[in-house]
Amino acid sequence: MKLRVNNIVIGGAALLLTATCAFAGRYNGAASGDVLPQNIFNVKRRAPGIRDDIVIPQVNFFTLTGTMSYDGRSLAFFDGTTRRFQNKVLKPGEKLGGYTVTEIANDLIKLQAPGRAEVTLRVGSRLAELIEN
Repeated sequence: MKLRVNNIVIGGAALLLTATCAFAGRYNGAASGDVLPQNIFNVKRRAPGIRDDIVIPQVNFFTLTGTMSYDGRSLAFFDGTTRRFQNKVLKPGEKLGGYTVTEIANDLIKLQAPGRAEVTLRVGSRLAELIEN
């Protein structure tokens, strides 16, 4: 690539430089078709090879945020990724996400799912919703 300077005009602090590149004569408007699909401001632009028809299943979680016992009653507090799990308060025997609360202690609870082993969930831990097929 050769660069030829046509003229330089210095006026005050401004400098005007006019240059001609050797490849400029080979440019035509058809080449702009290569640039437009790569426009970074195009909101419909997708990375090559990405398919829109693939659906990633969402897994819902719930977190044991705390426990409380008073007057012989025990409560477990939950929060989660969906409204069904947000701000939930359960007593032993109640269900959440396919699990039944069997025991509530100071820093953990025990959950039982039909046909599965008992699960211990500590305060601050999360568990995925049980989905039966």
